[in-house]
Amino acid sequence: MNLVFFEIHKVMVDNQLNENIVHWMSFLRNPNEERDMLEKDDFFKEAYEELERLSQDRDKVWAYEMAFKAIKDEESKLKDTALAAQRKGLAQGLAQGLEQGRAEGVAEGLEQGRSEGELKAKIELVKKMRAHSLGHEEIAEMASMSPDKVLSILQK
Repeated sequence: MNLVFFEIHKVMVDNQLNENIVHWMSFLRNPNEERDMLEKDDFFKEAYEELERLSQDRDKVWAYEMAFKAIKDEESKLKDTALAAQRKGLAQGLAQGLEQGRAEGVAEGLEQGRSEGELKAKIELVKKMRAHSLGHEEIAEMASMSPDKVLSILQK
């Protein structure tokens, strides 16, 4: 016994298959397209008649539709689950990135504030020293600054 699997949508483009298989795949896709084969081949005629008989039985049609719906519902549920997981991962990544960015921003802000505070303190120190009639070179030495920096502060 041999089992052969064909993907119906790919069969039509495969030129290596025999013509009979192509007709069967076409029949399975849309039985009404192969009506001319019904006259030529008894197997096609028998398959079409069985299809007609089954499609007239409302219970079997309903059972088929429910089974098809269940398959589609399961596919949809899997897609929804994957999408929800993707969204959750994105939200977690965003939250983590925001928290990390916030922490880095706070650290950077503190450092910048500290630097600005130190600079303001030095400027005040330079101005007070100048108020006590110290020269810019003496002030530079006491404040651990360059004489040019002291001059630029004093000129402001």
